[in-house]
Amino acid sequence: MRGLIFLLLATFSVPAAGQETGTTSPFRIVEIPAPGRTAVAGFSDLDGDGRHDLYSISLTGVPPDSKRELRIHFQDRGGTFRTRPDWKGPLVPDAAAYDVVSLDGGTRYSFLLLRRHSVSVLSFVGRELQLQDLIIPGDPTAAVGPDERGIDRVRMTLDLGSGLYIAVPGLGEYMLLTPEGELIARLDVGQRANYFGPNRPGPLVSESELETFLDFPRVEVGDVNGDGRSDLLFASRHELRVFQQRADGSFGEQADRQFTLGRLSEKDLIRGSGSVRAAAGDINGDGRTDLILTTTTGGIVKMRSETTLHLNRAGTWNLDAPDRSFVLERGWNTLQLVDLDGDAKLELVEARIPFSILELIELLMTREVDVDLSIFRAGADGLYPEKPWMETTVHIGLDFDTLTLEGFPPTLDADLNGDGMHDRVESEDGTEIKIFLGGGKEPLQKVSARQKLDAHGLLRFGDLNGDELTDVLLFAPDQPDSSIRVLLNRGVLPGTPQRPIDHQPGT
Repeated sequence: MRGLIFLLLATFSVPAAGQETGTTSPFRIVEIPAPGRTAVAGFSDLDGDGRHDLYSISLTGVPPDSKRELRIHFQDRGGTFRTRPDWKGPLVPDAAAYDVVSLDGGTRYSFLLLRRHSVSVLSFVGRELQLQDLIIPGDPTAAVGPDERGIDRVRMTLDLGSGLYIAVPGLGEYMLLTPEGELIARLDVGQRANYFGPNRPGPLVSESELETFLDFPRVEVGDVNGDGRSDLLFASRHELRVFQQRADGSFGEQADRQFTLGRLSEKDLIRGSGSVRAAAGDINGDGRTDLILTTTTGGIVKMRSETTLHLNRAGTWNLDAPDRSFVLERGWNTLQLVDLDGDAKLELVEARIPFSILELIELLMTREVDVDLSIFRAGADGLYPEKPWMETTVHIGLDFDTLTLEGFPPTLDADLNGDGMHDRVESEDGTEIKIFLGGGKEPLQKVSARQKLDAHGLLRFGDLNGDELTDVLLFAPDQPDSSIRVLLNRGVLPGTPQRPIDHQPGT
């Protein structure tokens, strides 16, 4: 159940026939065939020609006969892709996670693959594969084995002001490498582990001799002590460790500050139902990183979620005396700090799922979950007021056969009309895309555009064709042989700035 709640809250050659609803449709839709299960897909300039290319990683079969394949469609000068990939090859067998980054600060991007004792760098200069393994000496990374059901993107580079580093999660430690592969730091960040070994003799309740849950702490970057340098924060459900960047750009092996959070009771620990999540950012604009903690306790139908805000004062936080507290007595919530309107101030976005026996009955009968969305803007005192700036309810349909959403998860991560404000994007039970623009008299509340299409899957955003407008990528990891849908922004959304004729999308 917790995994389902997390899912609720937790991204051109052949045009799609019959998908658009007229000249006002915000997107021109292009479908790219994608045999197998598309685990991930995205836009990046991989060959360095200034045009974004389309990449995907597909999975076929069931272990031990399953295969993972990287596929790349290079964009040609006319802004189109071939239906077949221009390059494809098997993914490194033991790769556990990936990232797509620019290691030289330029426009050309490379793949990073997290492996047990190395990070593999895949580059495509001249559209030919160049592979380099950056060996990590000593203890292994957190890549204990490949993910048999897919592969996720994990942030594997950090810009800490003093330079760009490859960041590698390990077993209780965090490693920083130069782009050339030189190991410069191993930070003792801690970890959580839980093991389950079935009783012998006893009933067959497990398919494994030993099951392991390994949890690496969440990583946040910010200036904690106000010296103008980026520090590293590592937060788990039990503690927070702060590593301060030194004047020469280095870090100590041990944390400079360590905080015991003490948010969970022994009862919550025993039943494993509690969680403590941390987010960091400069909320009041004083140059120091503030802290937000969200604690969920109780059982499935007696959940209690409390979010506390702790302003940074003199380089530290008073965790016992929050500056603001928000409580949800029966339910689960998630939060995000994001600058929605481009004013360099962070809004707090909170999504709440009220949960009780009545809500559970409603879920089973309607196969739909109601998510209460609230957005808080910091006031003059640097605190979020108790009353949100905007609130609404999002209705999300569920597919009980696959335990997935009927459509894609709603998001506030994109600016689709180019006005500098984030927009709200939702699906309608997987049958259309709806856009709520962030500007105007009713920001994020009124449907500004909608378009019929197969909206199942996950969204990714980026400027694919260089027209300075955000395009959308849509793919469905749970639907084998589902095509990758590219939604090219036609520039017809209200508030879209005028552009020269040679930059007009969809022409």
